[in-house]
Amino acid sequence: MKLVAIVTPTYNRAYILPKLFESLVNQTSKNFKWYIIDDGSKDNTEEVVKTFVTKDFEIEYHKKENGGKHTAVNFALDILSEDLTFIVDSDDTLTPDAIETIEKDWPEIKDQKDIAGFSYEKAFPDGKLMGQKYKQDVFVDTYIHARVNNKLSGDKAEVYKSEVFKKFKFPVFEGENFISEAVVWCAIGREYKLKFINKIIYVGEYLPDGLTASAKTRILANPRGAVAVYTQLSKKPVNLKNRMKYTIAYIAYSREAKIKLKEQYKNANSKFLYIMLFLPGLLAHFVLKKKFGKKKNGKR
Repeated sequence: MKLVAIVTPTYNRAYILPKLFESLVNQTSKNFKWYIIDDGSKDNTEEVVKTFVTKDFEIEYHKKENGGKHTAVNFALDILSEDLTFIVDSDDTLTPDAIETIEKDWPEIKDQKDIAGFSYEKAFPDGKLMGQKYKQDVFVDTYIHARVNNKLSGDKAEVYKSEVFKKFKFPVFEGENFISEAVVWCAIGREYKLKFINKIIYVGEYLPDGLTASAKTRILANPRGAVAVYTQLSKKPVNLKNRMKYTIAYIAYSREAKIKLKEQYKNANSKFLYIMLFLPGLLAHFVLKKKFGKKKNGKR
């Protein structure tokens, strides 16, 4: 069995998947298996995947009914058996030494029960780092403290122990097809730490048809998922300043999701903050609807 399960959820990305395949072919270590989870693509993704021929690593392709990236990841978690799970988006690539780097670092955390995995750096194609650099080259901390409380911006490359990840699958809401990965990273971060490493192993860019490019619009179109995310982000040990900010978001998206006030109040992490910030939450909802509401039914 291989060490790393590379999980690639994909939707209508036949035109760019070969670029990722080429980066996997060029890996200095082939200690991985590639799981391609086709989330109901309407293009020729399946035919393109059939052209990916290599003896160096196994490719497992599955096509499922469209449900969003998070449901594709959940699907993969149900079938994979490798020690580590690494989500690599269909429009991104890995540096040639990505798997080799993970393989070398693995023995250091393999038997540490309180560490759930690694968080490496991502960069743009021109080599510029996505967001902020980690405060140290190597350190162990929780996702909540290192990323949320310290406001460390930018996408990173998370590699999780599969046995941990399988316990924290993405919540799924009928009729919604998007939810931020933060909902899972925060949940894991309350029970486990990560090893943060200032090394770029992942190269990505924000394409016009990508999830990141239309994040605000997508979040508004998937309000129950947003409520789940902000429920996590407004819970201790997130610091007070951030809990206040995310409680406002919790109220705004609860209103968009048409959740009854009684249920909102019941599920709020802090009843005091909920009452205190209720009016700012209503205002935030108004602003969101005015700015992004007309776009939310646009292209997926």
